[in-house]
Amino acid sequence: MSRYKPKLDHCSMVWSGSLENGVTTQLFSSSSQHLKFRGVPKETRVHIRFYTTEDDGILYPTKEGVSLKPEVWSSLLTILRNLPAREDPDAVSVIKKNVCIFNNTVDSEKCVTIQRLFQRKDNGYKLVPERVLLKGDQITRLRTSYSHIFKHVKTSLLTYTLGERISNEIKKYPDSGRWDGWDVDTPQGFDEVTNALCKFLFAFLSDNITILTKTECIDCKNGFVFNVEIHECVNMSKQQKFVAYFEQAFYSIDWDALASKFVKLNINKPYLRWLEEDLFTELDTEKMFIKMEEMFVN
Repeated sequence: MSRYKPKLDHCSMVWSGSLENGVTTQLFSSSSQHLKFRGVPKETRVHIRFYTTEDDGILYPTKEGVSLKPEVWSSLLTILRNLPAREDPDAVSVIKKNVCIFNNTVDSEKCVTIQRLFQRKDNGYKLVPERVLLKGDQITRLRTSYSHIFKHVKTSLLTYTLGERISNEIKKYPDSGRWDGWDVDTPQGFDEVTNALCKFLFAFLSDNITILTKTECIDCKNGFVFNVEIHECVNMSKQQKFVAYFEQAFYSIDWDALASKFVKLNINKPYLRWLEEDLFTELDTEKMFIKMEEMFVN
C-alpha cells in the first residue's frame, strides 16, 4: 500500500439500487476531491471521508470520516467560514450537539479537526474515534462546495428520503385491485400526482418559513413587544423570507408526517399506486422547487 493520502469525499446520499451502484462526478478541478452518491436506508447524509491509494492506483475509503445530517453540514460550512483560526488557537465549536470542530492551526496554515459526538445513555456526550483532519486548500474546497452539494442534497431529500417514506406508507394500505384496468400511461395521472405532492410540500415548507421568520427575528428575540410594525419579520418581503429561510425550513420538514398525510389523502386515486416506482425517478425536482418558490412569493 502506498503512503496514506487524504481525499475529500463529499457524499450526498441518494438511493441507487444498491450501495455499490453509485454515480460519481468530478466536483473540483483537483483530482483529489470528488462527489459521490450512494444509498443509505431512508436518510440523506453528507460524508467527508479519507481515502488510501493502493498499488493499483485505485482509491479505497478508510474508516476515517464523518457522516453529517444536511442541516449539520450546512452549519459546519458557516462555522468554517467564521472560525478565528489564527486569532484563537484553542477555538472549539460544537454544532447542534452533533459535531465538534477543533482548531489545529499552526503558523500560517489553517488546520481543523472535525469529530462527531455520541450521546450516551446517561445523556452525556463523548467523541467518537473517527475524525477528519483538514488543511489549507481542503478547507477552502469544502467551503466552496456548498452550492453544488446543496443541489444534490435537496434533490435526495425529495427523491430518496421522502420517496422511501411514501413507498412504505403505501404498503400499509391493502391493494383492492380496483384499478387493475386503469391506463397508467395517461400523462394526466403523473401530472396529477406531482401537483398534489407539490401542494403538500409547499404547505409544510411555508409553515416552517413562517415559524423561522418569527423565531429568527432579532426584535422578537429581544422581546420588543411595541412598534411591531418595524420588526424585521414584518418588513421582510416574501421573496426575502424565502431566500433567507428556505434551506433551514426544507431541512426541518417532518418527512414521516408529510408522507403519511399525502398517502392517506391520495391512496384511493388510481395514479398513486401505479406510479409509485416511477414517480421519483421521473420527477423534475428543479421545476418543483421553482414552482414552490413562485407559490410562496405570489
